[in-house]
Amino acid sequence: MMVKEKRVVFDFDVEFTNGGGIQGQGFRLDITAENIGDAELATYIVSDMRLLMVKKVNILNKYYITEPHKRKLELNCHIDPASTDTIYQKAGIFKSLHERSGIFVVANAWDAGSAKALTSFGFEALATTSAGLAFSMGKVDGQSLISREQTLLNAKNIADATNLPVSADLERCFGDQPDICAETILMAGNIGLAGGSIEDATGNPADPIYPFDYALERVKAAIAAARSLPYHFTLTARAENLIHGRIDLNDTIRRLVAFADAGADVLFAPGLRTPEDIEAVVKAVAPHPVNVVMGIPNTNFSLNMLEDIGVKRVSVGGAFFRAAYGAFFNAADEVFQKGTFQFGNNAISSHTLNELFNK
Repeated sequence: MMVKEKRVVFDFDVEFTNGGGIQGQGFRLDITAENIGDAELATYIVSDMRLLMVKKVNILNKYYITEPHKRKLELNCHIDPASTDTIYQKAGIFKSLHERSGIFVVANAWDAGSAKALTSFGFEALATTSAGLAFSMGKVDGQSLISREQTLLNAKNIADATNLPVSADLERCFGDQPDICAETILMAGNIGLAGGSIEDATGNPADPIYPFDYALERVKAAIAAARSLPYHFTLTARAENLIHGRIDLNDTIRRLVAFADAGADVLFAPGLRTPEDIEAVVKAVAPHPVNVVMGIPNTNFSLNMLEDIGVKRVSVGGAFFRAAYGAFFNAADEVFQKGTFQFGNNAISSHTLNELFNK
């Protein structure tokens, strides 16, 4: 008996961050399943056409036909075959870090240079930082001023600069709709990242947190996209109440439990400040691993203390960037206020940096 071959037919509209755009009509692709999601098609369009500065891809007028196959849809064909083994290896290492006993630090880099520096210390994994990226570009963090294109380019630069697995701070995945969240995760996976995050913050100060059901729908879409990748993409789901003025631990835990039940790999509620609150989160989502962020002013935790509570992973967000800028501000202030240059005695030497970046 002859097997029917299905094709998807659709139009698309691509919006670029510079205000331009392109459209396509009657685009046809072979598929092996009964249907295909808009996010997968959008990812294919971006990769197959090698598009840059993409803000949004709209899939329109989609329908299916039965027709002999001519060109198969390969969602991951744009992953460089030479790098596939490396991607699988890094992703496997990152997954295993969450499964082994003990705590570990995922150190946050903001560019390729900081990634190389952190790698030299012996950290086992890196993450990006939306705050560090925004500040390094002279922009405010948390107001959706950095595009998805800029974020993914920064993450790729960091991943290319290290042999360590890298997880990306993807904020709210650059859109309200679940399809956009899924699209962002696919794009992150397709540049060789070992993991990434999605959060329930809206980016709107007047209404900062998505309603529970919609937040869960977005996380489920991100999880589905992560599971469609050819390697294990470690997805971190974040509940953002506490850093947006909603000091509601019960609702935060309710969200984290729902995200865990939906299949998120790691749970994260930035803003936890007491051992009791951290322990409550750890117990609520067990056995799923919990990430906490440190480097927050006026907190007094150590890795040993956090491990005793049951924390699996510790990140520092933008703290390393702020520490670097702290030294920079003190040096500039000394020159401007005192007219002296003693800061140079504590500055790292050009020789040391040249050796580091020559590796």
